[in-house]
Amino acid sequence: QFRPREDGLAIFSEADYHTSRSHYYLGNAVYWSTGVCSTPWFYTEQTLNGRISLLAGYSHAFGRGIERIDFLGIGAHYRMKNAELGIFADQARFREISEWATELTCKVALSEHVEIQPIVHLILTGDHKNSVCCIRVGFKS
Repeated sequence: QFRPREDGLAIFSEADYHTSRSHYYLGNAVYWSTGVCSTPWFYTEQTLNGRISLLAGYSHAFGRGIERIDFLGIGAHYRMKNAELGIFADQARFREISEWATELTCKVALSEHVEIQPIVHLILTGDHKNSVCCIRVGFKS
């Protein structure tokens, strides 16, 4: 059942720009429910050489009644022959508390069409420490 007044309605827009060594993304998410919340964001990935890339992202939420206000993250990838090591650290600022998180990852190509990527997230929210582990599996045609 379509109930935008009760469930809210979201619209996402994104613009991408790619060169051989960099990727830039700029977007906005608008959410309507009891009020309107707009969250513009950007993300960039810049390759320094054939093996190392730097990553950065930021977003800020505008509107009444929002919980997450700011997000800032930085990271890096190191590419090897059949694997890619990555680290990404971020801070999300909420109305009452900040959350710090770090993602450690290693993507391994098992074949030309299959890759596996174990990931560990280390999260600090206030005085609470958490960790989340997951595995992404990618298929390419």
